[in-house]
Amino acid sequence: MRLYVVGGTGMIGHSLLHHFRGHITRAPGVDDVPRIDICNYPALLEDINRFCPHVIVNLAAICSIEKCEQIPSLAIHTHIEGSANLALITSAVGAEYVYMSSCSFDGLAYSYRDSDPPSPITFYGKTKVMGEFMAKIVLRHHIIRPGWCFGGGVLHDTKFIGKLYRQILDGKRELFAVSDKYGSLTYLPELCKAIEKILESQKYGIHHVVCSGTASRFEVADAFADFIAPGRVTVRPVRSALLPEYFVQRPESERLVPSRIPGFKERHWRDCLIEYVKELKG
Repeated sequence: MRLYVVGGTGMIGHSLLHHFRGHITRAPGVDDVPRIDICNYPALLEDINRFCPHVIVNLAAICSIEKCEQIPSLAIHTHIEGSANLALITSAVGAEYVYMSSCSFDGLAYSYRDSDPPSPITFYGKTKVMGEFMAKIVLRHHIIRPGWCFGGGVLHDTKFIGKLYRQILDGKRELFAVSDKYGSLTYLPELCKAIEKILESQKYGIHHVVCSGTASRFEVADAFADFIAPGRVTVRPVRSALLPEYFVQRPESERLVPSRIPGFKERHWRDCLIEYVKELKG
């Protein structure tokens, strides 16, 4: 299988390229492949035509919710225009399109299925959902919605668990995590396995790829601290309003119900976290 990966320099991209290392891949910005702006349609079309992929994977994203609110044009170009460009090119070359989306719901319900209509409340979420609409113009499309991602090790894990781990490595013995936000987790090795099974199954549409079980940010942080440094780190619960650096209001609930994926069975987030801790400890 030939995969063309846009956004391969990021956290998910690193894990995905590692997982599909037995296949033929090309990722602008990775190794000796020149970077290409996702909004540069002619350059993308030329490069993709030369590569002749079976699958085009769009991982490009502005992951900072605050940055999307502050510079909305950046989110529009990356999430909407970028997805439209790749959707048009995917249709032109007859490939399958994988679009990495997000949990884009208002958080008023306890949890959300892949059949529930999106209801984003942040500019980040709204533009990611518009990117989903662009993806749907491709007949053979896969829209992947992960939860709170973790994995990739200290060098590549830029999300919640990675930030906690770096604080512990820096000698912090007291950490803080919000107790009023709840969600599902996604372990990157499991995400990559799920994407492979989705591609094999040719089951097109929207897929919620998350671990079983849900938790608050505090519960996740507390479990991680207990696994990685038992008895040495204390995690304190705080309200999200007390963290001014995260000034954009997040949904209270980002719990996703896992989609049924042929040949794939989700694991509990605690089991995945224990496995990840073993990797981090080497």
